[in-house]
Amino acid sequence: MKFLFGIALMLIGLTAICQVKNENKDNTLIGKWIFEVSTAPTNFQKGEIVFNNKEGLKGAFMFSDGQIRESQSVDFKNDTLTMNAIVVNEQVCIVMVLKDGKLKGTVNSPEGEMPIVAERIIEDQSSR
Repeated sequence: MKFLFGIALMLIGLTAICQVKNENKDNTLIGKWIFEVSTAPTNFQKGEIVFNNKEGLKGAFMFSDGQIRESQSVDFKNDTLTMNAIVVNEQVCIVMVLKDGKLKGTVNSPEGEMPIVAERIIEDQSSR
């Protein structure tokens, strides 16, 4: 009887641990977002940001000219996204707030502060 009680407690504990781990994985940003920085140099004005959560939250910028820049860090807390990336050998910091399904904020670069907006790309599931 004690053996069964011990197994039951162990299963309850494992379930609780799995639940906590699942709650810490925030999938709000996961997927593709189209972005625009209208005041940036032409090659960097538009593109996509792709977020994944395979080994912690990661992001990559894919610019309209085909360049890809991996983020150096990504943090998402309380609907605020903070990212750092190296673009043209310069550190760039992006801070955006998620509101009404859109990300809006600023890019801080050596050229100054620039507004950025991003909207999730909804992929057509019927083609799969």
